Amino acid sequence: MLNFLILGLLVMGLVAISGCADKTVEKTVNETTTAVNETTTTTVNETVVPIVNETTTTTVNETTEVVNKTLNETNT
Repeated sequence: MLNFLILGLLVMGLVAISGCADKTVEKTVNETTTAVNETTTTTVNETVVPIVNETTTTTVNETTEVVNKTLNETNT
């Protein structure tokens, strides 16, 4: 009977420890995911967005020049 009681307490202790470990793992995963998302957003904002903006501006300017040149040639 005493062995059964000790075994029961041992199992309950392991279940409690397991539950705490699950919460710790979940917290770590959430923190890591948040950090990765923030880093990705910062990297995209600092590198990709300026390149896209510059490329778009350059393309619009070059297209405008070609259109103006074509219009001038057809009007002459």
